[in-house]
Amino acid sequence: MTSPWLVPRWPVAYAPAPGAVKPINSAGGLLFLAILITLIMTVVAAFLVKLFLDGTEDPDRGQILFVVAFGLWIIPTSWAYYFKERKAARLRKGLERHLNLLRAARESRTGSNAEP
Repeated sequence: MTSPWLVPRWPVAYAPAPGAVKPINSAGGLLFLAILITLIMTVVAAFLVKLFLDGTEDPDRGQILFVVAFGLWIIPTSWAYYFKERKAARLRKGLERHLNLLRAARESRTGSNAEP
């Protein structure tokens, strides 16, 4: 019987668990977040315009400046993360196809399906 401390440890790739919820760091999850953040900040911008046009209250300029600066930062950042992950997903898919072609070419040269 081998000791559990002597078993070599290396990363194991697990298949994704079946379910309706995809990981949030996938391209689809980041797209959902980018759209959600854009919609929320659009509603906030509409409330700010209403606040200025209404004129019944004296708005706090510091809070308004913070909200505008945050909106101008978070919206492009969320979309940039989405586009970066989408490009990475396409590259991973292309790499997988390329590796499959290389494996098929190697197998056709050797004439067997066994891995060396």
